[in-house]
Amino acid sequence: MDQEPEIRRYKAGDELRIRLTVEHEFEFPSVIAVFQHENFDPTIEGRGEETHAITLRGRDVRQSFRLEAIPAVITSYVALSGKVTAEKVVGEYRCQRLEADYRGGRLIPFDLGESPDLRFQVVEEPVQSPKVTEVEFL
Repeated sequence: MDQEPEIRRYKAGDELRIRLTVEHEFEFPSVIAVFQHENFDPTIEGRGEETHAITLRGRDVRQSFRLEAIPAVITSYVALSGKVTAEKVVGEYRCQRLEADYRGGRLIPFDLGESPDLRFQVVEEPVQSPKVTEVEFL
């Protein structure tokens, strides 16, 4: 029985960083990845992008070319990063959109059909509530 890899956990304030290896046929300067919460629903107030989606951006694309393939295949290594902010809802997030920046600002979607599982969890950090120990009225 195959064991599922342990899902990464992040909390508010964490920098979320991933590295992707991708194959493609055109050069691109940047990549954007949008991870949506399992309860994401833009038609319901309070369940849209602001609280239920995390966007990662990658601009440092390192590319290597394989010219023996026709058309030439490019393998790129893309580092993406973003911040988990306090308004993000606790739970599991999956990559729903991954796009490469193409000429003229056109975004080309990646085929996520056979991609490795791109998901993580946002968890709440256990924090002890502060206590008032003394009061002095001035």
